[in-house]
Amino acid sequence: MIRRHIEPSVLRALADTPVVLINGARQTGKTTLARAIATRTGATYFTLDDAATLALAAGDPAGFIRNLPGPVVLDRPDGSVAGIEVKASATAGPGDFAALRALRDQLGTRFRGGAVLYLGDWLVPSGDALWLAPVTSMWA
Repeated sequence: MIRRHIEPSVLRALADTPVVLINGARQTGKTTLARAIATRTGATYFTLDDAATLALAAGDPAGFIRNLPGPVVLDRPDGSVAGIEVKASATAGPGDFAALRALRDQLGTRFRGGAVLYLGDWLVPSGDALWLAPVTSMWA
């Protein structure tokens, strides 16, 4: 495997950030890097190009996240993106989706959906493939 110079930066980001997005042009080694990161960190690698995995994630996004086996790498080699933001509050408002809406607007059809994880108790759809989800759903 060709060593990816960005790998140390991704590993540093993962040390204090729950979600890291690897984005770039086609055929530049993003999937190879994602698999290497999963192997190096002990995370489970999932590709959403697998029909069964995609069906589970699309059919019940909150359940899919809740049932993940610890640290994971989610890969979607077709270039589509899902966004996740973490909020340290039990309440949320429309402004909390600003970054995900900007990402959605920038990516267009490549954006598949997004979630703001928060300290509240309710799973709430926010329209346009955006969700407010309790962070506890990741461990339930």
